[in-house]
Amino acid sequence: MKKIASGILALMIGIAALQAQEKNEKAPPPPSQMHQKHPGKPGMRGRHDMDFKKLNLTTEQQSQMKKIHEDFKGKMDNLEKSEATITLKDYREKKKVFETQRHDQIQNVLTREQKDQLAKMHSERGRKFDGGPRRGMDRMKAELGLSDEQSAQIKTLQEDTKAKMKSIRENQSLSEDEKKQQIMVAFKNQREGINKILTPEQQKKMESMRPKHMNRETK
Repeated sequence: MKKIASGILALMIGIAALQAQEKNEKAPPPPSQMHQKHPGKPGMRGRHDMDFKKLNLTTEQQSQMKKIHEDFKGKMDNLEKSEATITLKDYREKKKVFETQRHDQIQNVLTREQKDQLAKMHSERGRKFDGGPRRGMDRMKAELGLSDEQSAQIKTLQEDTKAKMKSIRENQSLSEDEKKQQIMVAFKNQREGINKILTPEQQKKMESMRPKHMNRETK
């Protein structure tokens, strides 16, 4: 059970690093997942709403913002429906156009003071998450007592997995299910590789770093 638990945490650390590193390399996810990831949807939309609430928008501005987000959502929904008939390049270009249009519309609604306040909030958030993957690796190295050699080996594993993920996503001959299966294999191989690098003592430390909800899920 301890080996399984430590393996799960190692996998999660690897996934977090890969997701941050591959931000500009991912192919568009299946429509069922895109509703959680692209701007204007739950998650990102929640952060936008929190930011806008801090701007003390007037009732008229709130109404305009609502219409802007609804229009953007409609455009993205239509784009997702055509996902199977367009190339990845076309998809990204159209999405970028929609995002630019939305940004310009929002800027036209806000006052100069609100624009400055929103820019400040975005800047502060950017500094907060700047270097996230690197900090994660540094924390792992410090708390597990990784040697330079171990850190280098784990970094190599992550880079190899990143390359494999990119190759899988760009392989047009694979179905979505086949891609998911191969991605799971890549993560499994990375997890096993990390386990081989860690000592038994380090694996115990990693287990203690797990969030509490993982204890329940692995029982």
